[in-house]
Amino acid sequence: MDQWGLEGWLLNWQNTTPLTGEIEPPSRTYQYFWLDSFCVPQAPEHADLRNQAIDPMNLIYAAARHTLVFDKALQALDGGRQPASLAHGGRPTYYAPSDEHLLDVITSIYASNWMGRAWTLQEGILSGHIIFPLNGSFAYLKTLWPHCDHGNLS
Repeated sequence: MDQWGLEGWLLNWQNTTPLTGEIEPPSRTYQYFWLDSFCVPQAPEHADLRNQAIDPMNLIYAAARHTLVFDKALQALDGGRQPASLAHGGRPTYYAPSDEHLLDVITSIYASNWMGRAWTLQEGILSGHIIFPLNGSFAYLKTLWPHCDHGNLS
């Protein structure tokens, strides 16, 4: 787990104290949690178990409300921080990349190792929300698309 920096990310996420009145953390209770690196056996001698785990992945992604993409380079990326909400006009519940860093964030996502993996398309199409943990903020893919589609990046 440490090779992806997940322990540090989890520790930081659990211990982050939001600035007063700036954001309200979402509930941290979930019914199910799937982590590919733990749930899909990697050892060659367990190829049969690996295939059994991979076969239903389309259903797993389709049922997922959120998909966290842990990419080492993206986790190190400083995208700035600004309070944000997924609900239009809602109270901020997370830190998003700042507007002046959007171009860097989007190009870094497109150039990331995640974009070169075989199942990225499946994750991206079937999952409810793709979330990229950055250094100090989260990039929700669905909130980045409008900036790309409307040419709002300069």
